[in-house]
Amino acid sequence: MIHIGLDFDDTLIDTRKSIVRVLNKQLNRNIMFDEVTIYEISELYGQTFEEFKGFFISNQDELHKIEPYPFIKETISRLADKVKFTIMTGRPVEWMDSLKKWVKENNLKVESSLCASQFENGKLECAKLNDVSLFIEDHPTHALSLADGGVNVLLIDKPYNQECQHQRITRVKDWTEVGKIIDAFADKM
Repeated sequence: MIHIGLDFDDTLIDTRKSIVRVLNKQLNRNIMFDEVTIYEISELYGQTFEEFKGFFISNQDELHKIEPYPFIKETISRLADKVKFTIMTGRPVEWMDSLKKWVKENNLKVESSLCASQFENGKLECAKLNDVSLFIEDHPTHALSLADGGVNVLLIDKPYNQECQHQRITRVKDWTEVGKIIDAFADKM
């Protein structure tokens, strides 16, 4: 069976858009999501990572009131007999409960959710230890690390990952395209 690793934030759900919405509301700002081209949103609001972490922990329920990207549920359900899907996120451990709650509420057919941030070499080590054949990711640093480590990556196209290129990375527009690629990948196995 093929094992596919899934990033969570901005791969399965539009977490960044939700973060911008909540931070704008709380800080009385008007940053337009379409203008956000850097990965670290906290920098736009003048927050340190620790401040942002506190914000995220105290607003997890509000931040997760969003649907999965279109075609994720259909793609994962359709391929459940051929593919094992596991969420492997770089989130801090403190954010995992909200992820698991969101997965359950959205009835997403994934085997488990692993906190890759607990591994010394992050997502690459997590993917290798779990025999992942393919990884779906949005973060350029994680995508390059996985690709350099020999894992093929489908990179969800985002404004902040435009410079990310590697022979093992295939850029995809959305989950419709992801589904087609996984279908072809699964048929070869």
